[in-house]
Amino acid sequence: MIISKSGASYAILVAILLAPFTFGAAQEATDTSASIFFEANISAQYVYSDRPNPLGTIDSIRLIQPFAEMTTGIENRSGLGVMINVRLISEFRNASESNIPFGYAGNPLAAENNMLAEGLLYAPLLDGVVRIGRQKVDFGPSQLSGLQIDTHVPYLDGIFYSLPIGKLEISQVIATLENRRAIGDLDASLFPADMGYDFGISDILLSSRHFSWTEDHFKIGIGAQTLFSRPYNVFQLGDILPIYSVHNADVGANNFTLLFDFELTAIPEHRQYLVLGLDEVNANLFGINDSGIPTIWAIQGGASGIFHFGSISTDYDAEVVATHYLWGSFQDDVALSRAIYRLRADGGNLLFPLSSPFGPARLSGELRTMTHLPGLFDIGLSGLLLYGDPSISLTTTSYMAQSVSYEFMLLRLGLALSRDLGAGLRLTVGGGGDILPDGFSPRLMVSGAWSSPRR
Repeated sequence: MIISKSGASYAILVAILLAPFTFGAAQEATDTSASIFFEANISAQYVYSDRPNPLGTIDSIRLIQPFAEMTTGIENRSGLGVMINVRLISEFRNASESNIPFGYAGNPLAAENNMLAEGLLYAPLLDGVVRIGRQKVDFGPSQLSGLQIDTHVPYLDGIFYSLPIGKLEISQVIATLENRRAIGDLDASLFPADMGYDFGISDILLSSRHFSWTEDHFKIGIGAQTLFSRPYNVFQLGDILPIYSVHNADVGANNFTLLFDFELTAIPEHRQYLVLGLDEVNANLFGINDSGIPTIWAIQGGASGIFHFGSISTDYDAEVVATHYLWGSFQDDVALSRAIYRLRADGGNLLFPLSSPFGPARLSGELRTMTHLPGLFDIGLSGLLLYGDPSISLTTTSYMAQSVSYEFMLLRLGLALSRDLGAGLRLTVGGGGDILPDGFSPRLMVSGAWSSPRR
């Protein structure tokens, strides 16, 4: 039986709307050794902006607001379980000012067909956990972005595990990235001819691990991330081993990144962190003959926490990120190994940086605060300042030393007021805008949301 895209979208929407009424009956039928859980959210949002996404796909992903979302699963007492998360998102190509997926001729519900955001089988593993399936993975101390796997990457398809060994914790994800030619993608003419290497046929393998040591007031970590994509899909087990050196073992062409992170919590409820990433180190600095590729680096520093003023509290996150002009890049002939995340979309596949918030040759500062006024409303403030070289990108810039010219790209300011109305309802109104090199673009927003708490 063939189910149309719009039919499947309608089925998901109906399931979300009816689930609160049917959940009680389902719970009664649950075996006593396992429990079913469920939660749902519906949000209607209207945003006015004459230039809604000046950063392109990066903005499309960062500013997205699903119209409907449902999470459900079953878990037994030992922690073994399965779960899915389904989201209805208005098509990215839809230029509507609303997140409601209004249809058009031939498609009455214009929601993205790629609706499954998570689909997991998970279980305890010694004192840790293992998860198999589509899932969101974050490494590093920041809640705003990431230099290993950026926090805005929606999901990875793979296997994740985390194992604590005393104060040491080892985490790793092994995943394949989607190899679909996206809008504005790499020039395939650079790929080796007649060597089984191209869009759609070459596997892109990601092995990302993180080792952290935790003390009372600080945490230190080392991250190692490798991207592989080779002619004829040549891979070795050494490509994904957690305790291994792909460099010394010479397993084949690999885009290897090493990261060091330090997190300090000397003051209760406040964190400061610093992350340094190295993608390539030019040994000419130490008198060793090396290639002409310069040392490739990235740095991230920030702070987060909460302030209390009597019954009033303010949460904050602030950070600065700087990336080298070749950060995430790799050799032109195996360029599918570059740190690019591709996402299937109905109007054309999308791409954006995998291991940084804004890509190479960028300098950004970001701030988010939320002040809670009990019995009244919440006040959210946000700001983003971005400098960079617009001519530098992961898809068009050759893997070689070159000059860079930084310039102002964007200043984004936002203010939002939110209030809980009871019964899971929440109303938000906000405004702000983007200051761009060629002018100012205002942004106004109003949204209403209903949430069903997890049961």
